[in-house]
Amino acid sequence: MTHSSATSQTAHQSGVEQGRAQGHEQGIEPLFHRRLGRPLTDEERKTVRGRFDTHGADRIAEVVLDFSADALAAWLADADAT
Repeated sequence: MTHSSATSQTAHQSGVEQGRAQGHEQGIEPLFHRRLGRPLTDEERKTVRGRFDTHGADRIAEVVLDFSADALAAWLADADAT
């Protein structure tokens, strides 16, 4: 494989991963809205995006589906939440 071809493949893979993450975020955002009774703030949206990377989609789904509205808001506000 040539350097150009490898670079192109890496860029493609990165784009695919970003698209997949964005799809997960957009798909789960309405669940946050419903649980909280309001839309996510821009800061909360950034937090969710970051936690997709650090905690994974399964943990995000668990939190949004299992936590109460107050617990979910506290989880979003806590920078050290797991």
